[in-house]
Amino acid sequence: MDIDSSGFLVIKTKYGVADIDTAAEMYMQTNVYPFLQKYDPFKYFPYPSLVEKQMESNPVYRIHKKNNQIIRDYYGIESFD
Repeated sequence: MDIDSSGFLVIKTKYGVADIDTAAEMYMQTNVYPFLQKYDPFKYFPYPSLVEKQMESNPVYRIHKKNNQIIRDYYGIESFD
């Protein structure tokens, strides 16, 4: 079994879906989004100015709540699909 086949088998077994994007979103909903915290520059070090300017001018992801779920919208480059 090659790496692609074994990866899709794990996704199908663990998440019950065949689509990798759906599985990734399911993972994010349970393992990442619940732990996100608003950035507080008084609690953490301030972002370096270069990173801060990039985040303001070109956010790749925007996260918002919809139907009581946290949704991640991608605003980066176009995919190759």
